[in-house]
Amino acid sequence: MPITLRPIIGRHHQEFRVRGFTLVELLVVTAVLATLAFMAYGSLWDVQARAQEDAAQAQATQVSRALLQFFRDTGYWPGQGPFALSSAGTATTETSPGSGLYTCAPPGGGIIGVVRESLPEPDDAMRDAWFASPANLLQLFETPALCQNHPLAHLNRWDPVAQRGWRGPYLPRAMRHQVSLGDDLDEATGLGSTVVGMRLEDVPGVGAGAPWPGADASWWRCTSPADSNCMLLWRAVRADMPGYVEAKHLFAAHPRPLLHFGLTNGDVPRLVHAGPDGRYGGVNISDPCLPNVLNNDGQDDRVICLGR
Repeated sequence: MPITLRPIIGRHHQEFRVRGFTLVELLVVTAVLATLAFMAYGSLWDVQARAQEDAAQAQATQVSRALLQFFRDTGYWPGQGPFALSSAGTATTETSPGSGLYTCAPPGGGIIGVVRESLPEPDDAMRDAWFASPANLLQLFETPALCQNHPLAHLNRWDPVAQRGWRGPYLPRAMRHQVSLGDDLDEATGLGSTVVGMRLEDVPGVGAGAPWPGADASWWRCTSPADSNCMLLWRAVRADMPGYVEAKHLFAAHPRPLLHFGLTNGDVPRLVHAGPDGRYGGVNISDPCLPNVLNNDGQDDRVICLGR
């Protein structure tokens, strides 16, 4: 006969009940989870910030190498020697449309890097400021237009025999964007701000670091690109070019521009990245190759010295 086993349950058996969390326990668990989430978010933010800073440093290093190569090839820095903008009053005439060769009158004034009349600024003073802006890297991208009657016109192109001349572009053209910024930055002293002074339109430059919105003179976000106080903003192409559409070509946010100093005045040639806060702190008087740590805005600047 088969035997069937049945559980024997006594009258006074122990009852098991599922008990929920108390309010205190829920609060403790919530606090622990919030702390872990905050720590994870902080770590992610730190990783992103370090990655952006590393990318900015790599970008600045690439531009500094391009500047050095330009100097090795031509014997001059951009904006120096035959690559300076012609003096006001110099008449330039293109020998034939699209040739890139110009006859200058007087011949001794034939020192141009670009044709004055092609610049986006309306008068000679603003064109000079545009060309001399420390953010201007045009000559690393575009073939210079030296006058054919200039004694150094041979630097207009690369001479493989003499191993001299322009053989760019020295930077990929994809790196080039147009930055509008204040003209207060002074190449002679290395002082000033990108968001103070008269606005220079569409300077061809390179940005580095974390994306920032366009800034006005108070470092607040621009309310309108058309506002004259909106100094620091970027475009993919010049605003005066045919086909420009603000919604398409104006960047809502962009890294801050890389700035070069000392290229034309016999000072210490150097490239500056304004750091994560995007503010340039000015020159270090005791050593231009170091950030200006005495200025709060210069605490996180990065300086690459190109030579003494």
